[in-house]
Amino acid sequence: MSNPTLCVIVPVYKAAATLDRCVASVLAQQVTGGLRCILVDDGSPDESGGLCDAWAARDPRVTVLHQENRGVSAARNAGIDAAKGRYYSFIDSDDVVLPRFLQTLYDACEEHDAYMSLCSVEDVQEDGKSCDLRKLMALMGMGVKQGDTVTVKVEGDDEAAAAEAIQKFLTENV
Repeated sequence: MSNPTLCVIVPVYKAAATLDRCVASVLAQQVTGGLRCILVDDGSPDESGGLCDAWAARDPRVTVLHQENRGVSAARNAGIDAAKGRYYSFIDSDDVVLPRFLQTLYDACEEHDAYMSLCSVEDVQEDGKSCDLRKLMALMGMGVKQGDTVTVKVEGDDEAAAAEAIQKFLTENV
Protein backbone atom coordinates (compact mmCIF):
# COMPACT_ATOMS: atom_id res chain seq x y z
CA MET A 1 0.00 0.00 0.00
CA SER A 2 1.33 3.45 -0.87
CA ASN A 3 1.58 6.03 1.87
CA PRO A 4 -1.88 7.26 2.80
CA THR A 5 -2.78 10.77 3.88
CA LEU A 6 -3.81 9.62 7.35
CA CYS A 7 -2.50 6.99 9.77
CA VAL A 8 -4.86 6.06 12.58
CA ILE A 9 -2.98 4.66 15.57
CA VAL A 10 -4.96 2.44 17.94
CA PRO A 11 -3.19 1.26 21.12
CA VAL A 12 -4.65 -2.13 22.06
CA TYR A 13 -4.66 -3.65 25.55
CA LYS A 14 -7.37 -5.93 26.94
CA ALA A 15 -9.67 -4.78 24.14
CA ALA A 16 -11.19 -8.08 23.00
CA ALA A 17 -14.73 -6.90 23.77
CA THR A 18 -14.46 -3.55 21.95
CA LEU A 19 -11.78 -3.84 19.28
CA ASP A 20 -13.93 -5.08 16.38
CA ARG A 21 -16.40 -2.20 16.68
CA CYS A 22 -13.56 0.29 16.94
CA VAL A 23 -11.63 -0.98 13.92
CA ALA A 24 -14.78 -1.37 11.82
CA SER A 25 -15.68 2.27 12.51
CA VAL A 26 -12.16 3.41 11.54
CA LEU A 27 -12.05 1.39 8.33
CA ALA A 28 -15.51 2.63 7.31
CA GLN A 29 -14.08 6.17 7.09
CA GLN A 30 -13.62 7.70 3.63
CA VAL A 31 -10.62 10.04 3.80
CA THR A 32 -9.14 11.97 0.88
CA GLY A 33 -5.83 10.27 0.08
CA GLY A 34 -6.73 7.13 2.03
CA LEU A 35 -5.94 5.87 5.50
CA ARG A 36 -3.95 3.19 7.24
CA CYS A 37 -4.92 1.75 10.62
CA ILE A 38 -2.00 0.80 12.85
CA LEU A 39 -3.04 -1.51 15.68
CA VAL A 40 -0.43 -1.63 18.43
CA ASP A 41 -0.92 -4.73 20.59
CA ASP A 42 0.68 -3.65 23.85
CA GLY A 43 1.26 -7.17 25.17
CA SER A 44 -2.40 -7.74 25.87
CA PRO A 45 -3.00 -10.95 27.88
CA ASP A 46 -6.39 -11.59 26.24
CA GLU A 47 -7.14 -12.47 22.62
CA SER A 48 -6.73 -8.86 21.44
CA GLY A 49 -3.46 -9.62 19.62
CA GLY A 50 -5.13 -12.37 17.61
CA LEU A 51 -8.02 -10.07 16.74
CA CYS A 52 -5.50 -7.50 15.49
CA ASP A 53 -3.86 -10.13 13.29
CA ALA A 54 -7.28 -11.17 11.93
CA TRP A 55 -8.01 -7.56 10.92
CA ALA A 56 -4.64 -7.32 9.14
CA ALA A 57 -5.39 -10.55 7.26
CA ARG A 58 -8.78 -9.16 6.12
CA ASP A 59 -7.81 -5.62 5.18
CA PRO A 60 -4.54 -4.43 3.62
CA ARG A 61 -4.98 -1.00 5.25
CA VAL A 62 -4.35 -2.58 8.67
CA THR A 63 -0.86 -2.95 10.08
CA VAL A 64 -0.23 -4.69 13.40
CA LEU A 65 2.64 -4.15 15.78
CA HIS A 66 3.11 -6.51 18.73
CA GLN A 67 5.20 -5.40 21.69
CA GLU A 68 5.67 -6.24 25.35
CA ASN A 69 3.38 -4.28 27.63
CA ARG A 70 4.94 -0.85 28.08
CA GLY A 71 1.85 1.30 28.50
CA VAL A 72 -0.38 3.39 26.28
CA SER A 73 2.21 6.14 25.66
CA ALA A 74 4.80 3.64 24.43
CA ALA A 75 2.16 2.01 22.23
CA ARG A 76 1.29 5.38 20.69
CA ASN A 77 4.97 6.15 20.15
CA ALA A 78 5.49 2.78 18.43
CA GLY A 79 2.57 3.65 16.17
CA ILE A 80 4.08 7.04 15.35
CA ASP A 81 7.39 5.36 14.48
CA ALA A 82 5.59 3.04 12.04
CA ALA A 83 3.27 5.68 10.57
CA LYS A 84 3.90 7.05 7.12
CA GLY A 85 1.33 9.67 6.34
CA ARG A 86 0.79 13.39 6.41
CA TYR A 87 -1.51 13.25 9.43
CA TYR A 88 -1.87 10.97 12.46
CA SER A 89 -4.90 10.32 14.59
CA PHE A 90 -5.08 8.44 17.89
CA ILE A 91 -8.24 6.48 18.61
CA ASP A 92 -8.68 4.37 21.73
CA SER A 93 -9.60 0.72 21.22
CA ASP A 94 -12.86 1.17 23.12
CA ASP A 95 -13.98 4.12 20.97
CA VAL A 96 -16.23 4.15 17.92
CA VAL A 97 -15.99 7.05 15.47
CA LEU A 98 -18.88 8.44 13.48
CA PRO A 99 -18.91 8.49 9.67
CA ARG A 100 -16.96 11.46 8.25
CA PHE A 101 -15.20 12.02 11.60
CA LEU A 102 -11.71 11.77 10.15
CA GLN A 103 -12.57 13.53 6.87
CA THR A 104 -14.01 16.46 8.84
CA LEU A 105 -10.78 16.82 10.86
CA TYR A 106 -8.72 16.48 7.67
CA ASP A 107 -10.80 19.14 5.90
CA ALA A 108 -10.30 21.55 8.82
CA CYS A 109 -6.51 21.12 8.61
CA GLU A 110 -6.45 21.60 4.87
CA GLU A 111 -8.81 24.59 4.87
CA HIS A 112 -6.82 26.46 7.52
CA ASP A 113 -3.34 25.16 6.65
CA ALA A 114 -3.19 23.82 10.22
CA TYR A 115 -0.95 21.22 11.80
CA MET A 116 -3.80 19.74 13.79
CA SER A 117 -7.52 19.95 14.30
CA LEU A 118 -9.43 19.20 17.48
CA CYS A 119 -12.97 18.24 18.30
CA SER A 120 -15.07 17.41 21.29
CA VAL A 121 -16.11 13.89 22.16
CA GLU A 122 -19.32 12.39 23.38
CA ASP A 123 -19.44 9.61 25.94
CA VAL A 124 -22.20 7.18 25.07
CA GLN A 125 -23.67 4.45 27.25
CA GLU A 126 -24.09 0.92 25.94
CA ASP A 127 -27.78 1.62 25.26
CA GLY A 128 -26.76 4.44 22.89
CA LYS A 129 -27.76 7.31 25.19
CA SER A 130 -25.32 10.16 25.76
CA CYS A 131 -23.63 10.52 29.12
CA ASP A 132 -23.56 13.99 30.62
CA LEU A 133 -20.29 14.24 32.51
CA ARG A 134 -21.50 17.14 34.66
CA LYS A 135 -24.56 15.14 35.77
CA LEU A 136 -22.44 12.05 36.35
CA MET A 137 -19.94 13.96 38.48
CA ALA A 138 -22.75 15.69 40.41
CA LEU A 139 -24.20 12.27 41.16
CA MET A 140 -20.81 11.26 42.45
CA GLY A 141 -20.85 14.25 44.78
CA MET A 142 -18.10 16.15 43.05
CA GLY A 143 -20.24 19.04 41.80
CA VAL A 144 -18.22 19.65 38.63
CA LYS A 145 -19.63 22.34 36.35
CA GLN A 146 -18.43 23.88 33.08
CA GLY A 147 -15.44 26.14 33.61
CA ASP A 148 -14.27 24.37 36.79
CA THR A 149 -10.68 23.25 37.10
CA VAL A 150 -10.52 19.60 38.05
CA THR A 151 -7.52 17.82 39.55
CA VAL A 152 -7.44 14.08 39.00
CA LYS A 153 -5.54 11.94 41.46
CA VAL A 154 -4.79 8.41 40.30
CA GLU A 155 -3.58 5.93 42.88
CA GLY A 156 -0.49 3.93 41.94
CA ASP A 157 1.40 3.83 38.67
CA ASP A 158 -1.43 2.93 36.30
CA GLU A 159 -0.51 5.11 33.32
CA ALA A 160 -3.50 3.88 31.29
CA ALA A 161 -5.93 4.81 34.05
CA ALA A 162 -4.32 8.23 34.38
CA ALA A 163 -4.54 8.85 30.65
CA GLU A 164 -8.17 7.72 30.58
CA ALA A 165 -9.09 9.98 33.50
CA ILE A 166 -7.32 12.96 31.98
CA GLN A 167 -8.91 12.40 28.58
CA LYS A 168 -12.38 12.24 30.07
CA PHE A 169 -11.90 15.55 31.85
CA LEU A 170 -10.03 17.46 29.18
CA THR A 171 -12.29 16.53 26.32
CA GLU A 172 -15.29 18.06 28.05
CA ASN A 173 -13.87 21.54 27.36
CA VAL A 174 -12.14 20.99 24.01
